[in-house]
Amino acid sequence: RVGPECEAERVPGVGFASWLSSFGRGGKLGGKTGLATAISWFFLQDRRQALPGKSLLTNALKFQDLYNAAVDQPRVTIVLGTRPEAIKLAPVIQAFQACDALNTRVVLTGQHREMVAQVMDLFGLKADQDLNLMAPRQTLTHVTCAALQGLRDDFQLYPPQLVLVQGDTTTAFAAGLAAFYEQIPVGHVEAGLRTDNLLDPFPEEANRRLLSQISSLHFAPTQKAQA
Repeated sequence: RVGPECEAERVPGVGFASWLSSFGRGGKLGGKTGLATAISWFFLQDRRQALPGKSLLTNALKFQDLYNAAVDQPRVTIVLGTRPEAIKLAPVIQAFQACDALNTRVVLTGQHREMVAQVMDLFGLKADQDLNLMAPRQTLTHVTCAALQGLRDDFQLYPPQLVLVQGDTTTAFAAGLAAFYEQIPVGHVEAGLRTDNLLDPFPEEANRRLLSQISSLHFAPTQKAQA
């Protein structure tokens, strides 16, 4: 579940699959394209506001910048670095790549290099960028810092309108934080899971709680996680 500390709204009445379908395939939500509805909703109507601590005017201006960039072909950057992320995001990546209205960019951090490569090959997926950060006896600090630096550079070189992450890995947390620092909206797939023990599992419980604070779109896998 997402506790009371997180008040960011979910897309009202729209699950991840439905939202993705409308977002990418020209569907209509309330008379607007799925893209316009999704962006305008979380930038102009989110009660927490899409960029925490920013005024509604700032968010409106940011929305205008995103909308102008999205008129041609919005870029969605999907970041992953572990085998579980690759398995769960593979069909999502395929759905995004099948949509001509979107420019989909796939970035690997390299947190689990060989295991991710196996999954990517299995699904016939190729990454646009590989940060290749894996190191012998790597620490959480190394993964986080290297991912933050590498993703900042990638986001600045190829600015996305949305960054999509999955789960509770260090890669997901670092990607969300890197996007937040660049004031890019974050979509969190498999959001809302909790054990209510910050240290169990470690560091996953902290990663997903922190992600809930900086994500604009929360795609909860179950009704309990959505509550």
